[in-house]
Amino acid sequence: MKYVFLNHKFIKAENAHISIHDRGFKFGDGVFETMRIKDYLVQDLELHLLRLQSGLEAIKITLDLTKIENYISLLIKKNQQKDGILRLIVTRGAGSIGYLPKKNIKPTLLIETTNLVKTKLDNIELIISSYKKPSLKALPVNFKLLQGLNSTLAKLAATEMGYADGVLTDEQNHILETSSANIFLIKNGKIYTPAKELAILNGVIRSKIINKFTVLEKKIKLKELKKYDLIFITNVAIEIVQVKNITNQKNNKSIWQAKPKIKSTNIFQKINNLFLQN
Repeated sequence: MKYVFLNHKFIKAENAHISIHDRGFKFGDGVFETMRIKDYLVQDLELHLLRLQSGLEAIKITLDLTKIENYISLLIKKNQQKDGILRLIVTRGAGSIGYLPKKNIKPTLLIETTNLVKTKLDNIELIISSYKKPSLKALPVNFKLLQGLNSTLAKLAATEMGYADGVLTDEQNHILETSSANIFLIKNGKIYTPAKELAILNGVIRSKIINKFTVLEKKIKLKELKKYDLIFITNVAIEIVQVKNITNQKNNKSIWQAKPKIKSTNIFQKINNLFLQN
């Protein structure tokens, strides 16, 4: 029997309900975190909670997180979730006058655990999405917003065409990320990733790699992709997956293919070993 933690109570999952007036349901007004559970512990919990707090501040939701680690630990124990995914969602709560939130509404907090769907991913193929990612001037998209239609449409389009995911770019054709993962590139043994001032998600695995290795943050345009030897993507569910090919949707032609150069292959293996050891 699975439990969830909803608004300061542990409830059987099938008995958990959220108001139809909740702003998360009505407007996608909230943020979330997806975390990896290994051996009953959440990986990189501190990084996730720091990003959660920053995301709440960015969309002007106030929630006391001082007991959140205890709630997470208790839920994992109640669900006997040795390995899997923990998802934490915070919405602004229930109460609206049109788009305007009513004053003094209480945020909704939901924490749930699920089993990890194990999918063998390696040497995947990506396509440049026709969808552009909203700029940081439009939304604080460097956090995990509940408003995720942009990523949903990009993912749907990519999978319908037979690709693992779509690569999102901005209006200036800078590479940003896929619909659900950060992007890293390697050239001559040096690691690169899109610059943080671009509209990229502040990914936890991304931060972890940057903390462990020398990574150059750079603005990289589509036409520059061919310069790189190796590309891989990261998120907490897949951790690290190598890319073998990227196709441009506009003309259905490959614009990048993996080049197995020794320096770049060796540095990728070192990064991959970081996750194999966990």
